[in-house]
Amino acid sequence: MSKLKFIATAAAMLQLSTVGASAYNSEEHKLMTDIAVAGVNIPPSVRLPGSVTFNRVSPEQYVEVFKAAKRLSAGIESNNPAEYDKNKKEVQDNFYYRNFNQLKYNKNIWIPSTNEAPAKVLDVSTITGTGITTPMSLGTLVALYGDYRKAVSFSADGLCYLSDGPAKQTVFKRGNAGAEYAPKPLPAGVYQLYIASGVVPPHGTAGNALIDTANPNEYEEAAWWGDEMMRIAKVNDWHFSNAAVAWYVGMHRLALMYANRARTEPQFWSVALNCEASALHALTDLFAFGHVVINRDESSYQIQKGSGNTSLPPYRWMENALAMGGGKRDEKGVINLSIALPPVTDVGLGQSDFLAPKTVLSYANMANNERIYHDRFNKSGAQVRNLNGDRFYIYGDSLFNKTNSFTRRIMFRAVQESVQSLFDASVEMKTKSLQSVACQGSPSFKALKNIPVFIESDPDKFFTGKWTRYAHFIDVVTNTLQVPRTWTSSMIPFLNGSSKLPEPQTTPAGKFDAGHSLAVELTVPDVVDVNGTLSGKATIELEKSSNLQDLDVMITANEPGYLTPPQFRQKLLKKANGKHVVDFSFPVPQIRRSSKMLVQCKVRAIGGSGLTNATSKKIVNRTFSSNSQRNHFR
Repeated sequence: MSKLKFIATAAAMLQLSTVGASAYNSEEHKLMTDIAVAGVNIPPSVRLPGSVTFNRVSPEQYVEVFKAAKRLSAGIESNNPAEYDKNKKEVQDNFYYRNFNQLKYNKNIWIPSTNEAPAKVLDVSTITGTGITTPMSLGTLVALYGDYRKAVSFSADGLCYLSDGPAKQTVFKRGNAGAEYAPKPLPAGVYQLYIASGVVPPHGTAGNALIDTANPNEYEEAAWWGDEMMRIAKVNDWHFSNAAVAWYVGMHRLALMYANRARTEPQFWSVALNCEASALHALTDLFAFGHVVINRDESSYQIQKGSGNTSLPPYRWMENALAMGGGKRDEKGVINLSIALPPVTDVGLGQSDFLAPKTVLSYANMANNERIYHDRFNKSGAQVRNLNGDRFYIYGDSLFNKTNSFTRRIMFRAVQESVQSLFDASVEMKTKSLQSVACQGSPSFKALKNIPVFIESDPDKFFTGKWTRYAHFIDVVTNTLQVPRTWTSSMIPFLNGSSKLPEPQTTPAGKFDAGHSLAVELTVPDVVDVNGTLSGKATIELEKSSNLQDLDVMITANEPGYLTPPQFRQKLLKKANGKHVVDFSFPVPQIRRSSKMLVQCKVRAIGGSGLTNATSKKIVNRTFSSNSQRNHFR
């Protein structure tokens, strides 16, 4: 995310407050993504168009873009901010000087070493100006989406737009110092590359709460990008908690949809990868502690509503993206997560995704408190666990270069697994439907197992021993069976700008138990238009189970191309001589005529060593029935 995340609304208007810091700076998003993607293996059968390339890059060439970005904005090309000279000519921040706020960030752009540069870069050509396309690394796109671009929209030939209107170049005219300090015009795509490499565009010290620097259609002016950054920062709920998870899942599913289309129309790989970039911005934000525990959905929604934006096409596009990821707003705008993911569909949108959220005074304090909480928790960090069982420490903004190598590897793995799943799914969809590849339990969502779901400890002891609000959702979507049935009793409270901070805890609220799990698949033959209740019984035999303290079972069902409602979960009902009987019953909606439905029982052992990877499993017997008045299992 950009270094500037929230406006302080009323406080900004009255006191000219600055905006809070973000989860990860643009250069951090870019670097972590490009490093991770270098390890992706594109299957030989995947046909990429000329607009997408995956080639080696020299370390010096890769790092030079970061240096050039810092030279343009702050006049230096090292990691020493003391080298800044306010008298240097043709420097952005010496031209946009009085009452501008970006200099303090641009002096601290982190330039990676050549040792950190990726060996290969996945480049995607995008429309960056009138009749101009520019190759952008996937990391560059991740840095831009979410902070400088909200929606993924594209031309008839599958090339995506990165700006709202026509611009061949970026000019520097709205500054207030002498003309000799203004940089020379740049190709529009080059300035966008620099933004993704850390440059914060010109914006006012008041966070643009009073007035923008450029006109809304002044697309060539550098300050337009600063204005757009601030417009997005007012309402960026899709970077936080439940909304971020829904956005990742929704945009990743849209990426899968366009990857499927690209099997016959290769140019749509560009659209798929732009959707994936938008998804990855939200995913990587969830490695920043302030984004795990803080929610911005209510304040963002109410500001959009108060600005008259909720009926506009860009807003409807964004709401569809959230819905594709299971996000559902209540009447206040709070986003809850539903594991019944809908069929994947996109809604059309032209080049512009412009929205102009106004300052809604009634939500000023809420927005400002969210900024304060966000900054506080990003700075303090926390020790967390993920569904892979990893234990690691996370922070937030401007600290990626100081993050320990183990945490970095988890972040890289999340990005790599997400992008890899896109290419792997493309191959799978030669024989499988899009809906089966994009439904809950699909390997396509493996990357979610890397993000924090349990807070083992935090310095303030506000959240120690608590599950995140999205823990159960991703547990089901990834088909992991790691989160206990009683998780809500130790779930973090809903925290936004109208909430008081929780009381510190003297003891942990809960415990993370990795346990051991195995999956048993039961196929129900010949399902025909079920519209009733699916009931069943399976006796599962486990070896060495006598010392287990608890067993948990999760049962899901899906017909290829269709997903049923939520999974059913309960303890195994009986235990005798290592044999465990599972009884289950859950509603099944009417589905299309098909051949088979897959029912998966996943058993988790808690507090014992009897269920291991070496444990064998055996289905002793199984029965299924339906209470439908219309149809039945044959």
